[in-house]
Amino acid sequence: MALKEDFRSADLSPEDRAMLDYAEKITLAPWTVTEDDVANLRDHGFDDVAILEIATVSAYRNYIARVANALGVELGEHTFADDMAFRRTMEEGMV
Repeated sequence: MALKEDFRSADLSPEDRAMLDYAEKITLAPWTVTEDDVANLRDHGFDDVAILEIATVSAYRNYIARVANALGVELGEHTFADDMAFRRTMEEGMV
């Protein structure tokens, strides 16, 4: 639950904390991201493909949230991640 509420209070590895710090920076102030932020991820063991994936997933999630906000979409408590049948289907590439 700590991870969902505030990742800083969760028991995380230094690598996970670095990843979440970067994702948060992309979310709150993407114009402030510098090569030092990317270097920090490399220092924590992430290669360029993993860094690209972190940036892409973070940016995409932010995009979707902004579109939903712009359209006044109200999200309920249910998420697709909670739906095991949907997750299995997605993992199998059937959607």
